[in-house]
Amino acid sequence: MHFTIIGGGTSGWIASLYLISLPNIKVTLIADEEIGILGVGESTTAVMSEVIDSIDVDWSEFWKRTGSMPKMVKKFINWNGEGSVFYCPIDGSETQSKVVDEYTYLLLNEGIDPSLSAESRLFHQNNILDFTEDGVMRRPFSALHLDTHKTAEFLKEKAIERGVDYVCGQVRSCSRDEKGNVLSVDVNGTTLKSDYWIDASGQRRVLSNHIPFRSFKEFLPVNRAISTVTGRSGIYVSETTSTALSAGWAWDIPTRTRRGVGYVYCDEFISEEEAVRELSELIDEPVTEYKTFTFESGILEKVWNHNVISIGMSSGFLEPLQATSIHTTIIQLSLLREQFKDNHPDPESFNQFSQRIMTDFRDLVNLTYAHQGIGTPFWKSVRITDRNQKAIEKARSEFLGRRDFQNYRGAAGIGVWMSIFTGLSLIPPEVPKKFEENDSIWYQLTKKRYNEFTKETRDKMNKSLSSEKFEQMYG
Repeated sequence: MHFTIIGGGTSGWIASLYLISLPNIKVTLIADEEIGILGVGESTTAVMSEVIDSIDVDWSEFWKRTGSMPKMVKKFINWNGEGSVFYCPIDGSETQSKVVDEYTYLLLNEGIDPSLSAESRLFHQNNILDFTEDGVMRRPFSALHLDTHKTAEFLKEKAIERGVDYVCGQVRSCSRDEKGNVLSVDVNGTTLKSDYWIDASGQRRVLSNHIPFRSFKEFLPVNRAISTVTGRSGIYVSETTSTALSAGWAWDIPTRTRRGVGYVYCDEFISEEEAVRELSELIDEPVTEYKTFTFESGILEKVWNHNVISIGMSSGFLEPLQATSIHTTIIQLSLLREQFKDNHPDPESFNQFSQRIMTDFRDLVNLTYAHQGIGTPFWKSVRITDRNQKAIEKARSEFLGRRDFQNYRGAAGIGVWMSIFTGLSLIPPEVPKKFEENDSIWYQLTKKRYNEFTKETRDKMNKSLSSEKFEQMYG
């Protein structure tokens, strides 16, 4: 069976590595190097670490070759009002799998930052990375800050080593049968055929541009971004920073030697010139060279259409917040690989899953806008989904628990949702107080367990690498 992938970005090369690992599969990847890769830096979830681990590469080689760095938390500035700060740990609360997230409600009631209910946040607070002193990454994996270009080149090299056929060129046209299946494509005058096609060409959607699009802009109105690269100095801090600005928010993603920064905004409220000026003020240096990106949040109505499977930004996009794009892409690819490994390709279930995960993550990102940020007209205009409105209403009087959030393969997890609820002060003080009042014995037992958890984490820290030591080892 032959798969051909169109697009040489991170998503395309990950797809090639996943598919080439299957028996009796031939994989070709077509990339137009003149178009290049859009990103300058990318923040991931922990599933990207699983990708690197699954292709059986030397992690020390990966760190040195790509300039990537571990990520422990997401830091949100101004989202709960001017000057506010809250953290979203990558692993969520230690008790997120329980019926009620006990540690989060305990810390709320004790007046302690609830994000400290997570091991990754405790490590981050002490600027320690979750690696042993000999450089071995602990399991579960940390998330990553990637240099997108270097990472794509690294994945490309590994894919070609494993037998992926690389074709450099541009798809000029395609031929379809009467049912809509793609039979072949023309690449610079050469006809290439395949059984299945993976459209990883980004928003160009070379093979899927005709498929109807389901828009999410009603709830995620940002539609433009500017991005650039600047220098990094001082000790590395393992956090992705998202700062609320007048018409959206800015990201700051540090890697070993530099920072990828950018501004995601809605062009109904600010011009490109004004956005550049606002970003320059934020990073305290002029932004003179930058990339621009226009998009609309949403997903194709059929991600798998006939013999074309769209992945990454070709299938849909929310916005850069919470690293949803690379996360959903990897989860979709893992499902796709399993279906073909078992020889049971199922477009209908794949499409249903794609709609489910994208809608769920749409609501996750939308919830982050629930406090109206810094109170500008843009922030006041964002509409919160009905699902989120109901959850916010419940949070005002009852405990939120496992049943209030979707649980499926690749779901964000209760801990991530709860970090937003607590970070935006959507849970009033009287609710966690009920935890102590309803069952004081349970409360004291939870308190004891939390103290034991923090002690165990401190013991791990004593045997782990500081950020400074990590850079010395892999710089």
